[in-house]
Amino acid sequence: LRAGSITIKGKELFAEALLSLLDEKTIKEQTKLLEGLKSELRDWETIDSKIDDINSKASDFKVNHKVNQLLEKYADDEEMLIQVVEEQSKRVSDVELLQSYKDTFSSVKLTPDTLERISEIYSQRISENG
Repeated sequence: LRAGSITIKGKELFAEALLSLLDEKTIKEQTKLLEGLKSELRDWETIDSKIDDINSKASDFKVNHKVNQLLEKYADDEEMLIQVVEEQSKRVSDVELLQSYKDTFSSVKLTPDTLERISEIYSQRISENG
């Protein structure tokens, strides 16, 4: 066993889940700390703004990370990329998150046809959930 006869399948999934867990824990801890400050400070609006900012940055990081992963896996097969984007977009109902994905994909280097099709997928999901 120590010589390496055991292999772990899905290393990427494990690493992604671990990073996600750590990010979520950090965000939750930061939010909890700021919520605790509300009782001590009288400036609730500033604290709420900071909490929203923390959550927004975390969301943007996750979207960029996910898009980069998809591009690494499917950059050579744009048809497969479109199919994966379509399937994954069906699991998302948050309009802001869908818009973030759409904006992030619009800034990557793919063929214009592929970018247009991906944009249409997210636009359709936004209109369904908006």
